[in-house]
Amino acid sequence: EKLREEHKNKNTQRALVTIGDARRQRPKIDWAASDIPTQDDRYVRFLSAASTYTGNLVSNSRFELAPGANFVFKIGAPGVSNTISGATARATKINGDFEFDLTGASANYGDAWSVVTAANTTYGAGFAVRDFLEVGSAWRNGLYRFEPATGVLSVAPLGDLDSNGLVNGEDYNLFLANHLTDLSGYTSAEQVVRGDLDGDGDNDFTDFREFKLQFEQLNGAGSFAAMVQGVPEPTALAALGLALVIGVAARR
Repeated sequence: EKLREEHKNKNTQRALVTIGDARRQRPKIDWAASDIPTQDDRYVRFLSAASTYTGNLVSNSRFELAPGANFVFKIGAPGVSNTISGATARATKINGDFEFDLTGASANYGDAWSVVTAANTTYGAGFAVRDFLEVGSAWRNGLYRFEPATGVLSVAPLGDLDSNGLVNGEDYNLFLANHLTDLSGYTSAEQVVRGDLDGDGDNDFTDFREFKLQFEQLNGAGSFAAMVQGVPEPTALAALGLALVIGVAARR
């Protein structure tokens, strides 16, 4: 199965070129810079929405992942993956979808993969990461977080609910806002960013204990208690509610 991508030749006539063979073992794609640098519409483009190509792509000129098209990254041990690179690329337009094959990916906090390093990379409005949820400036699926600004996929703590690279009071506010609420109508990725840290489809006291553990692991012993001074923990809130009910019943 050969990948054929559309480009303009020097006479601006359209042609199809073969830029890789998906049957080879992770082939490298490379092409020379255009000798007419003013022709900004001369791109090599990926057009397929069901590409299985997992080789490296090296651009020395102009490349576009077209709207609706996909590019597959096969993720392995930390730092091991195929990439889109090119230090001298004049333009790298990402307007389609990324797809991360995480079957063999490591899952230790801090593991990272620089999957996009090409110069002059921009992401269009139609860009998306398949099976990931856009949260703030990043895309998230459970442990894995992709940041377009850096081109890095990384393993992030689940407690980083707003996906800004930190586990802090803002994440705790998000956690409390969804504590003991019904999450059954959300996807697994959406449940995680609402506080389902143990993957059982809800945000309960087990998730709270996991959040507190992660908070202190990343911010130091005693940091959670200092952060929540004056803010009751979920267990305290539940106890307070029970006390109020008992008090009302006693007065009756």
